[in-house]
Amino acid sequence: MQFEIENRYLHKNGSIVWVRKLCGMLPDGAGKPARLMALVTDITEQRRALEALKQSEERNRAILKTASDAIITINNQGEIDSVNQSTETIFGYTSSELVGQNVSILMPQPFSREHDGYIQRFLRTNEARIIGTGREVLCQRKDGSTFPADLAVSQVDHLGFFTGVLRDISSRKEMQKHILEIAADEQRRIGLELHDGTQQELTGLSLYASALQETIQTADQIEFEGMSIWRFEDTDFLRLQHTSELIAKRLIETNKHVRDLAHGIMPVQIDAEGLQSALIELARSINSVERIRCVFECDGELNIPNNTTATHLYRIAQEAINNALRHGAAESIRIVLQMLDDRIVLDIHDNGIGIQSDLTNANGLTTKGMGMRTMEYRASLIGGRVQAQPAPDGGTLLRCEILKRGK
Repeated sequence: MQFEIENRYLHKNGSIVWVRKLCGMLPDGAGKPARLMALVTDITEQRRALEALKQSEERNRAILKTASDAIITINNQGEIDSVNQSTETIFGYTSSELVGQNVSILMPQPFSREHDGYIQRFLRTNEARIIGTGREVLCQRKDGSTFPADLAVSQVDHLGFFTGVLRDISSRKEMQKHILEIAADEQRRIGLELHDGTQQELTGLSLYASALQETIQTADQIEFEGMSIWRFEDTDFLRLQHTSELIAKRLIETNKHVRDLAHGIMPVQIDAEGLQSALIELARSINSVERIRCVFECDGELNIPNNTTATHLYRIAQEAINNALRHGAAESIRIVLQMLDDRIVLDIHDNGIGIQSDLTNANGLTTKGMGMRTMEYRASLIGGRVQAQPAPDGGTLLRCEILKRGK
């Protein structure tokens, strides 16, 4: 009879060692069990390796469970071997519904027909179409709805498996579309202003200039003491005086109009005080609205030499104020720009109705308004972050923070 056991022992040097004992009974001359023999093997390193492997597997499971991206393993036949929890959330399938199915179940026609070919072509020719590269694809949920995603597929060496990582980029696509729409709307607005405003003003100025020129051309020229002198009737002189005054006045108005247009295109001038000046002007323009009070405060000297950072901060403040007025029904807004440690902090505090709690869509994911997402996008471009929360004394406090060494 043989049996095997594993035990821990205390080594002479104080360390713990694991041993495996393969035990057996030795018979006596009559064939009856008489003595016990054991083959002892030190398996300390094996146990350590197994424990390390166990911990590694637990870490990997934890990573897969908490990852926000869909992570899918596929065999060389294109069949799904495993999925993480985010895959179930994003696509609406359970793990049991997906495992064993062809990965094309996650793609709409005609794209689903192409995926088997990608894997087989790679195995046959080692030519990468999707394998080893990243690309944008269209995915399909269980309910038939589709969404764009970034897909990265890599081969697991020697195991005959492929790992695919899918990231839902619906929000990013929507944000890009929104930014393009903002730019297009701004271009249309500027074009309309130039056509209906500046062009009309220039047309009026040209008419005044023509009238001025016509009056000058009708004047008489006489010789007096060897000099040529232009002589105007009193009515002509008064007309010249009046027309020149109108031209001067309209030039001032046109100059202001062009300056306002330029401010819309580039609100923050490239100088040390550019952002502060722009925010002061923004607060002044909001104050011109009846029953709305807006103030700007700057704590100490704050130099933001990078115009890109300054412009994004200005646009964030502008968007936050628009949200406070349009959705929050605010009547008082305070803009505060300050330096806290190594961070530039922009606070927009309003006394409106406050922010609503995040909504949840059909896939269990939180949704935010386009205004908030636009501000977050702008902050991410300059290495910062935006947070909105109910203010202690009512209303909403929106804070944008960036590192001073940021972009």
